[in-house]
Amino acid sequence: QLECPRILLPLPDGCKVVTDSSKPFPGCCPKTECPPTEEPPTVCTCTIGNLTIMEGKSARPPGLCMLAICKSNGNLELLDCPMAWLPPSMTYGEPDLNRPFPDCCPKVQHVLPPKYESVATTISPMCFHEGKQYCVGDQVEVDGHCGYYECEGNNEWVEVKCHEVSVPDGWTLSPEDFSESFPRCCPKAVPMRHENSWWRGCDWWKKNGYGDSEESSEEDHSGHDDDDDDDDDSDDDDSDDDDDSDEDKCEDGDYNDDNYGVNNIFVKIYSFLSI
Repeated sequence: QLECPRILLPLPDGCKVVTDSSKPFPGCCPKTECPPTEEPPTVCTCTIGNLTIMEGKSARPPGLCMLAICKSNGNLELLDCPMAWLPPSMTYGEPDLNRPFPDCCPKVQHVLPPKYESVATTISPMCFHEGKQYCVGDQVEVDGHCGYYECEGNNEWVEVKCHEVSVPDGWTLSPEDFSESFPRCCPKAVPMRHENSWWRGCDWWKKNGYGDSEESSEEDHSGHDDDDDDDDDSDDDDSDDDDDSDEDKCEDGDYNDDNYGVNNIFVKIYSFLSI
């Protein structure tokens, strides 16, 4: 004999047993009916504080200068104001919360210099290095460093150093020359070594006694015998047809000192330094 299936007890909350005796077996068997369950939302949301953001949307949270973006699966991404490094003479102001992002981000402002109204002020206009005292504007050179440090007051220094120089193809930068003072110690643009010769700049020719005066020119050629000079006349004539040497170009002014970085540009790089 067939029987109706048993109903497991206890029933879930809100569920009940119903029987319809008007139907033939097994439709007449008792059944459990439960109220319909709520379907989950088809669109996800993100919550930050009291702010709810729909998926794929963005909004600025109240009282904050940032942007909240609701990603898929309820993931929240926050974009903050970009804050770059500033020198001591500049700072960031307050955010403007009445404006949308990113217009609400703080603006860069200049710092007003301190007023030294009394000797008892807590801000000192002096700088210190290796037991010595320096005033604002004093410069200190450091061995093995092409540049110097300048006192900004309150024991803060700014570094003044060589500017990065870009050179064209076929040129390179010489190493720093610590025997020279700043900025002549900065790297200079010099031609690269070619396959058969080394192209030297005007500074090299002048440093080695070429092209400075007629006397140096006579001294450079005084060691030749008269016979050798006569024998070399034909060679000299042939060489005149060729391009001028680097020495001649220096004398004719074909090379400009700027090509070799003599007037090397330099800039001030602000930073908190303890040298």
